[in-house]
Amino acid sequence: MASTVSPDQYAYDQMVQARQKTPESRMSDALMSAARRFTVTAAQPAHVRPTPFSDSVDMTKTIALPAAVSAYQIALTFICPKGRGARIEQYGVSVQDATYTYNGSILWAFKLNGAFLANGLSNWGEQRGSSVFPRKTVINMNFGDRLDFLIMRAVLGTNGTQNVQMNMRGWSYRMRNTYQFTQASATAY
Repeated sequence: MASTVSPDQYAYDQMVQARQKTPESRMSDALMSAARRFTVTAAQPAHVRPTPFSDSVDMTKTIALPAAVSAYQIALTFICPKGRGARIEQYGVSVQDATYTYNGSILWAFKLNGAFLANGLSNWGEQRGSSVFPRKTVINMNFGDRLDFLIMRAVLGTNGTQNVQMNMRGWSYRMRNTYQFTQASATAY
């Protein structure tokens, strides 16, 4: 005849076994539990390549730059939307005057949250990409960040007012959300 164990006796036996476990076996059980819930997402981060849920950033403006020497003025501004990140990947400048030689009489710069960007992204005067063939760059932004693309006349212009076309391109993306007690450690979309 088979013996039956009451639910209370079974719960008591389980409690006694748990108390008798060594610290090593408890650690092993905890690691096994964590390994069962661990998931690897095999996708590139959203700031490396646009995802289907990305919004493009494609801004272009033509500025009439007077001949007089001036301070930096804002040509383009992008503010990263709430709950999103952004990456500006390309920029270009084209002076519409065919005789202009990119001799440093006009300067360009980027400001992120009011500070000039380093690594050659501020105070340059040479041709760096055009509106048709923009130059590659990486400017990563978090929500609320403000990126300004600036222009100024550094030397008195002999040809008078010059039209300058400026552009920047990239994308904004939804930030990853991390939730506890789900089978995956991060849900992207």
